[in-house]
Amino acid sequence: MTKKNAQTWSFDVVIATVIFVGVFLLVFFVTSERVNHPTNKKIFVEQDNIDKVFSIRTNPEFGFLTDQNVVDPEKLIEFAEFANDDYNEIKERLGSGYDFCIIFENEFGKIEPIILNDGKYLLGIGSEMVKIEADGKTYLCGTKMK
Repeated sequence: MTKKNAQTWSFDVVIATVIFVGVFLLVFFVTSERVNHPTNKKIFVEQDNIDKVFSIRTNPEFGFLTDQNVVDPEKLIEFAEFANDDYNEIKERLGSGYDFCIIFENEFGKIEPIILNDGKYLLGIGSEMVKIEADGKTYLCGTKMK
């Protein structure tokens, strides 16, 4: 008789493999549902429209981005002063159904204030519901500083 070399799998290994694959699939489907959640899709749609909404070419009244996506300081100050006075009206005119906050960061990730014509400056433009962390403190979006 000839000897056969065979590998046997233990029942424990089969159960462990099934459990591992099951947990992996569960985690995969749960996380993919969060990514595909309708709220997240709306955020991405709004993000894609930012250049259109704030472009001087497509929105001359409120736009402050040039064709090269560079901020025009004078137009930004006009927009910031108007938005600071009446956030709800600017939100309606921009056609946004969502609250927003516009902030600018430098290359080091530090928030840059928007200096207004009266010498004061804003930390962000938008909804006071948004909190901004700057210089170790928490501010509300649109906070006017001296």
